[in-house]
Order: sequence, then structure tokens, then C-alpha cells
Amino acid sequence: MPALKFENNTGQSKFTGIINHGGFEYNYVIYLTPLTNPNEKNEIVSYFGNRTYKGKLCLDIHETDISNMIDVDDLSALLIVSVNGINNVASGSLQIFDWCNTRKGYDVWINDVCKISPDDVILQEKTIPGSTGVPVDIMFILMEQLVAQNLHKTNIKLFVEDEPSNAGFLVPRYKKIGFEIDKVCSRKNPGSIVMEKKRLQPNLNFIDFSFLNSTQQKQIIGGRYIKRKTNKRKIVKKKTYKRKYKK
Repeated sequence: MPALKFENNTGQSKFTGIINHGGFEYNYVIYLTPLTNPNEKNEIVSYFGNRTYKGKLCLDIHETDISNMIDVDDLSALLIVSVNGINNVASGSLQIFDWCNTRKGYDVWINDVCKISPDDVILQEKTIPGSTGVPVDIMFILMEQLVAQNLHKTNIKLFVEDEPSNAGFLVPRYKKIGFEIDKVCSRKNPGSIVMEKKRLQPNLNFIDFSFLNSTQQKQIIGGRYIKRKTNKRKIVKKKTYKRKYKK
């Protein structure tokens, strides 16, 4: 079953902008599926299929994997966040699906997280002098705000592979930014630790995603959106349900 979608009435699927936070300027790109421009698939496949850190492909995901995920409609959104002027980039995807098999509705899942930087500043609670910024934190906030504002949901989930290195490194860092272990869903997904962040609240001062629900496009400037009149093409959304994808 295909991934469920975010509400998007703009007629486009790629959005770029700037966030100023903690003394750093962050550039971001957000792709929402379905893609409206054929060239955007090439952009996504080229970037997400060639992410390497310390000589290894991130999560062992190749161009073919990303291309297949797009073709079978397994993705709801993809995000790239970079620190302006610094080689420090975070990227990941979102998938709207009921992985916990609750039959009570869907959740939004953070997937494919990869950080490429010259040093390890992942998931700090605060930017410290001399660091190179915290693009993962900014990306997570963008994801949370997209979920809270666009879908009006108060939670977001993620998988962590149940390995000693992850349990000792990633889990504590995700806990620092508000995630907790979902024991019930973890039991339903052997080999994975399921984590969840609850009590999400819209923060329009950080970013305003209301333009996605509007009948007018908006141009982003400095992390905020300015209304811009445009000739709109109406998009009729089809009801879809999610097909699982696992490596």
C-alpha cells in the first residue's frame, strides 16, 4: 500500500527556505510526494542514493533503493538541512503509515536519517561556541512542525535498529530531544527499537506551514512565508493506503 500524503494545495512539491537559529543559518529543502516535477526525482535519487560518511554509504541505501521507494510510493516527504557555509548536512524522510498495526490510524515515521559533517555534533541540545551547527536538530523540528501543523497530530515516531551501538549512542541522544521508547510497538517490530515523541505543538514562530493548505502559493524568505498570487492548478487527492517497505 502506498504512503499516505501531507496536505498540499500549492501545485508544487519542492520547497526551499532558510532558518536562523543559535547563531547559524540553515538552508533546507523539503520534497512532498507525489512529485510534480520529473526532475525532482533525479535530484532526490542523486542525493539520497549517494550519501557517504567516512567512506560508507549512509544506511547502505543506494540510488536504486531510493528510485524504487519513489516508484512504489513509499515516501511521504524528504528533507535536507545544511549549515550555510559549512560542510554539515542532515537528511531524512517521512513515511505516513500504521507500522504499529494499531488499526486506530496512522503515525508519521522518521526514516533514513543521515548526517554528513567533518565532526560529530549530532543531536546537541544547544549549539556551543566553535561547533558547526546542529542540522539534525533543525531537521527534526521541521519534521515535527510539518506533522503538528499540516496533519494536526501530536506525535511522531522513529525506528532505531536494536544493536548495542545504537542502544548506547542513538537512543540516549534521541531521549535528550524528547523521544521515549514505545515498548508496545517495539515488541511488534522485532529487531527494532521504536521511539516516539509526544505532545507536539505548532510553533509558527519557527516556521509557518499554513501555505500548504492555502489556495495561494507563498514564497519563502528567511524562514517565513510571503503570500504570492499565482495561477493555481487544482490537485485532486486520491485515497491511498500504505504499503510497507523494509530493507
